[in-house]
Amino acid sequence: MAWTWKLLAALATWSVLSARAGRRENPVVSTKYGYVMGRTETVFNRPVDAFLGVPFAEPPVRELRFKRPVPVKPWDGIYNAGQKPFPCLQYDTFVTKKITIDASNTTEDCLYLNIWTPALHCNTIERCNTKSVMIFFHGGGFDTGGNSYFFYDGAHLAALGDVVVVVPNYRLGVFGFMNIGHPDAPGNMGLMDQLMAMRWVKENIIYFGGREDSVTLFGQSAGAMSIGFHIVSPMSRGLFKRAILQSGSPYLLQPSSLKAGVDRVEQLAEAVGCSTENVTLFTHRHHVMECLRWTNSSVLMEQNKELNILNPASYFPSYGDDFLPDDPRTMIEQGNFSQVDIIIGTNKNEGSPFISYFMAKVLKQDDPRRLTRDEVGFYLILLFHHVLGVSPKEITAHYLRDVEPQDGLGALTAAGDAIGDFLFQCPVNYFAERLAARNNTVYMYYFDYRPSYSWWDDWLGVAHFDEFFFVFGTLFRDMRFSTVRELEFSSKLIQIWTTFAKRG
Repeated sequence: MAWTWKLLAALATWSVLSARAGRRENPVVSTKYGYVMGRTETVFNRPVDAFLGVPFAEPPVRELRFKRPVPVKPWDGIYNAGQKPFPCLQYDTFVTKKITIDASNTTEDCLYLNIWTPALHCNTIERCNTKSVMIFFHGGGFDTGGNSYFFYDGAHLAALGDVVVVVPNYRLGVFGFMNIGHPDAPGNMGLMDQLMAMRWVKENIIYFGGREDSVTLFGQSAGAMSIGFHIVSPMSRGLFKRAILQSGSPYLLQPSSLKAGVDRVEQLAEAVGCSTENVTLFTHRHHVMECLRWTNSSVLMEQNKELNILNPASYFPSYGDDFLPDDPRTMIEQGNFSQVDIIIGTNKNEGSPFISYFMAKVLKQDDPRRLTRDEVGFYLILLFHHVLGVSPKEITAHYLRDVEPQDGLGALTAAGDAIGDFLFQCPVNYFAERLAARNNTVYMYYFDYRPSYSWWDDWLGVAHFDEFFFVFGTLFRDMRFSTVRELEFSSKLIQIWTTFAKRG
């Protein structure tokens, strides 16, 4: 079929390849790096253009492994962005005793983003107004997750909210957060990947019908924590206007110290044969890092897992570099952060899935009614001490004080409250209070509706992630699994989230 260029001169910012006969073919956009061809989806009779797997950085492999991202090089021809990319390297993700996300199709070459835009479809120039942009960062403890998961598909959110949705991948675990305090492995590579994606959006989103001056970051769990770091980071200033933090904040966990990071790398280097008694990271840094850089990724993953049996997610954000010059909590207390409007909140039973996970993996017990209060208390102390690294006895006694000795279910619920308060409720509340005290506009929510389709056992209540399908439009992908009331509720939450993104 013959093609012709239709130039929208009033915008002078984006172009779409369209068919002469009026039948719309795959959309093609001209970016600063080259042409990108996506595909068109129809959502509630509204066309949405999806550009999937668009590269925003060079593949972080071989000599670029463990280093900060490098901007993608321009390409010739038309880049086919019709398929979602693979997630970054990670382990299998245990969700419940019935659900595990397979990690066999993960890869080091993962720095791609997905874009959904309703803005390229219009009949007249006047109707082609650019849209506000929402960039989503996924959760997963900085160790799991990826933009190819079905629940991170932004088509319905883009269509129902009339916004441009962008979801990037970022490096995870040892590949995203190894830190030796040197450019060979500076730490925070995963956060820098996010920053690179934000810069790419700043440069190119106008070509997809998005407004570079109306960007909202939103994320869940580790994604929300990441956004808290971007609010603090001097390197992220001017790249976004608003933020939505779902079940996370920069107060969530203290970022890893440099010494702890170096110790972990030394252990890993010894495990894979890159370090010996006479050749260490301290004495032969370049040699050891080159060895780690060229070691098979599956070997690194396996040995790292062996070294961290209790806590495989052992590589986290760190401070003391140009991205996070100081402890984020100190920077917030000093007012050293971006002045942005935020929505922030938590779910009623944030900690319950973590207790469930621990129960299945450590207690080897599927039925909570068979447990006693003292058994739960013992393992709660173990969890706080060995995994979370805090003094546990007084905390455990406080939360279990009103539980009867044989009430295992009550003890687990109380233990979930303890974990939820420690990891989510208190950090979120503190962060919101500090921002509000500095004259930021802060909206808080508390999500207490248990979905009818919840994949969690009943005793887990309104668990971590239960709000997500409602705000991302996931329920509309297959409406058979939701009630009419839930679909209406989801529609309202989408309008709240996207209206905030447009107007604050």
